[in-house]
Amino acid sequence: MTLLSLDSSSEILSVALAVYTADRREHLAERSVDAGLGHARRVMPMIHELLHASGRRPGELDAIVVGAGPGSFTGLRIAFATAKGLAAGSGAPYLGVSSLEAFAAPYAQHPGLVLPVLDARKRRYYAMLMHQGRRLSDELDLGAGDLAHAAREAALRRSAACADTPVLLTGPGAVMLYNELGDDSRFLPASDPRRPPGAALIELALPLIARGAYAGPDAGPIYIRKSEAEIGILRKADD
Repeated sequence: MTLLSLDSSSEILSVALAVYTADRREHLAERSVDAGLGHARRVMPMIHELLHASGRRPGELDAIVVGAGPGSFTGLRIAFATAKGLAAGSGAPYLGVSSLEAFAAPYAQHPGLVLPVLDARKRRYYAMLMHQGRRLSDELDLGAGDLAHAAREAALRRSAACADTPVLLTGPGAVMLYNELGDDSRFLPASDPRRPPGAALIELALPLIARGAYAGPDAGPIYIRKSEAEIGILRKADD
């Protein structure tokens, strides 16, 4: 089984390809770059490079996994448009997986809470409370203070040991949040908070693929706030 993943929910553009035989991963290749605003220009060349280096063709893909967000509105649209285009051209089904869960996945053994974080602009963050690979919340859109409070409350509810362990911050917004919290000792940035999520997306997708839980034609990103364009349209409608 050959699986391709891509994520452009943040400035990090991440692509990965994995080959499984009898439920065992035999091959993994990844590419990532800080793409800034250049996701649309760079995503297909990166995918073609990865496929070529791995000796695979698009028609050999068994499924395509896309980081569903939340995150950059433009980046998410690019990711889904790319995944749908590849699915149409290759005949492979596609499915979306939470980008926040993918950023948290490498730290599932951390004994305390794990808080994957993306910069949501306007001094707010997209985040999700997680503990040992399990969701403790839906996707959040909060300022630093409210997010820190939510994390501490969730840790206290979980267990005394969890409450006594620093909350691990990961994802592209982790260092920004840590700095805004003022080096609070109850929070700790991961050793590699900007670790690309491509390989984790594939691992998280495996149970969904086993159940055949693929996306339908109308599937789209996880949006937890309206875009500036939508807000502008609503304001004009109210005038």
